Amino acid sequence: MVWALVAWLLGVWWLSAQYMGFDVQDGLVYTAEALRRLEPHNFAPDLFFLGQSQGNFSVFGWVYATAIQTWGLNFGAFVLATLGRLAWGMAVVGLAATLWPRQQGHRWLACLALMLLLSSTYSAYDSFQYGGPDLTSRTSAELCVLLALVCHWRQRTAWAWGCAVLAALLHPLMALPALALLLLKPRAINPAHRAR
Repeated sequence: MVWALVAWLLGVWWLSAQYMGFDVQDGLVYTAEALRRLEPHNFAPDLFFLGQSQGNFSVFGWVYATAIQTWGLNFGAFVLATLGRLAWGMAVVGLAATLWPRQQGHRWLACLALMLLLSSTYSAYDSFQYGGPDLTSRTSAELCVLLALVCHWRQRTAWAWGCAVLAALLHPLMALPALALLLLKPRAINPAHRAR
């Protein structure tokens, strides 16, 4: 019964924001970055790439370019966005289950419902959202941050650091919360196991 509810929550979350294509909002910038890696001569005169761009600070463009080379632009973007979003949803399930273990009842389901179903936008024009369906390095870095939190609270420090470093390689700004937590609180204390 519990896993049916989890599947339902994930389904509602998935359907609430469907993948709209590689050219939605920042997805277009990341697509251009990936295409530039594949065909640098076509993008050399572009003003966007003359100086430093966000692609200079992320390995995401390389991963995206590999997907484009393997599956083509449309399907490659769809595969990356879908796999990233599925993994993000599973990481949220893991985080909720870590923060509220089964011994404490089904509070973790309420936490999961809040994480998945509340508004996820954060910007003046709702152009940014966490766990979004568009293909950006933010969603991939968020996934790594969520996994770093899960590992940290399960006292798997090496894995937590690995996930945080991977998040930094994907999107340095999105990795800051995980890196700050690991630096400032190196010994994990699971909030669910605190003395009352």
